[in-house]
Amino acid sequence: MVIGMVTTILSRSSTSPAGGVRWRLAAWAVSFAIFGAHILISRHQPGRSVRQAAGQVAIAVAAATCVLALAGPVRSHWGQPHATRIALLSVVLWPVLTGIPSYVVALVAGLVLDRVTGAADESPARTT
Repeated sequence: MVIGMVTTILSRSSTSPAGGVRWRLAAWAVSFAIFGAHILISRHQPGRSVRQAAGQVAIAVAAATCVLALAGPVRSHWGQPHATRIALLSVVLWPVLTGIPSYVVALVAGLVLDRVTGAADESPARTT
């Protein structure tokens, strides 16, 4: 959430459209790195299965997008009659549209990580 908000401010203060695009790309790159780190950290907690780690990552992504979904309409449509409908729709749709794919990506990444590191051979409980 912080990354998105900070890079939005920085992109608006950019003097050229290309500078704004660079800030947006930076936001994507940093967010991707944090997502990957969250998968690694969640996966390597003792006794945590691949599904549990993927669930934790997906919940974090869904919660962050829920807050961003609330902040966007409130900030840009404050006082307009259709803002409530937009806010409610975005608060429901964005967490679902980001949480489910992030669960799948985290699950696949966890399984691949176990396969590459051999963690699946060490503890059968970690692969479920």
